[in-house]
Amino acid sequence: MTNPTIYVGTVGATISILSYADLVTGVASVVITVRKPDGTTATWTPDSVTEAGVITYTLSAGDVDIAGTYGIQPVATMDDGDVWPLGAAEWTVYARFEVV
Repeated sequence: MTNPTIYVGTVGATISILSYADLVTGVASVVITVRKPDGTTATWTPDSVTEAGVITYTLSAGDVDIAGTYGIQPVATMDDGDVWPLGAAEWTVYARFEVV
């Protein structure tokens, strides 16, 4: 995943996740599952997914509303209905005005 430093309340920043898998051929859908620092979960729908395995998503209001470590994991649903969680990663979102 490549992004600039992200702070609570950031809107409009684009994150990119490299999955190292063909996410087009035989794939019905891809979502990004997110575990926030407080344990709640969310599902983000990517802006784009490429055959080269690059998933992009633009942050919306409420996506990063808590400072701390977020767990993110793309999940691919195949044309035959199989569900494949892909590699998970951790990502830090900083409190506003926190110096990094």
